Amino acid sequence: MPQLDDDICALLASGKNVITTAGYFAPESRGPEIVARLDAACKAGNASLFGTGIEPGFMFDRVAPTLTGMCADIEYVRLIEIANATKHPAVVMLKEAIGIGQQPADFHAGTPYGVYWAAFFSEMVTSVARALNVKLDRIETGLEVVTTPVDLHIAAIGRVPAGSINGTKHLATGIVDGKPFIRAEIHWFVGDRAADWPVPADRYSWLIEVEGRPSMRVRVDPVPSLERPEQEQPDPAFAATMATVVNAIPSVVAAPPGVLHAPIFGGYRPRQSH
Repeated sequence: MPQLDDDICALLASGKNVITTAGYFAPESRGPEIVARLDAACKAGNASLFGTGIEPGFMFDRVAPTLTGMCADIEYVRLIEIANATKHPAVVMLKEAIGIGQQPADFHAGTPYGVYWAAFFSEMVTSVARALNVKLDRIETGLEVVTTPVDLHIAAIGRVPAGSINGTKHLATGIVDGKPFIRAEIHWFVGDRAADWPVPADRYSWLIEVEGRPSMRVRVDPVPSLERPEQEQPDPAFAATMATVVNAIPSVVAAPPGVLHAPIFGGYRPRQSH
């Protein structure tokens, strides 16, 4: 993310507040150097930085910690994202960022996008840990791919040949006291389904699970409309992502200089330091 860091810092230092969906939910996960650099840029320009989006940025970072406020104790928190990207319009996102149509040997955790997504979702896990006031031993990341048994035709990129990737699954797990405590499973695919993975209600679904006292499960299924399913509407996830940015503007403008985090009130706090 060096080029992105350069751009963000230049904007901040020039006096512009920045709201981005490209990360910066918990830059501390990348080390103290980037935190110091961002803070310096914010102070130089008297500006604020806020990373947001629907996921990361909202579902796991804000909704999940809020749900834990109903728990007396927690064993783990888990998020499952399910996204059918068949109608996604961006060629680069599909072919390069998600790896659709590539061979499994060519899309793995060591590729540039594999490294980027590992850092991206590690920030999300770090953000949840901060909200719950737990100290992570470490974050473990992983990437799994599945292939399509038949040729697929995707509007934005054309043919996805049999034997090539039609789904990628990113894993990020926050370990506390040697056990998984925060786990994110991100499923992106094209076609009707990918292997035995879950499918969304429409195009996207988010499932938040909290194992504790009591345990709970919440599912969020954004759809174009609850009353007018036949009406053509903007992509619900795109619209929701845009809303998290626009709705944050007043708070970001009013905030003091620095990296901002959405406040979580009344969430679970460990009785003993983890």
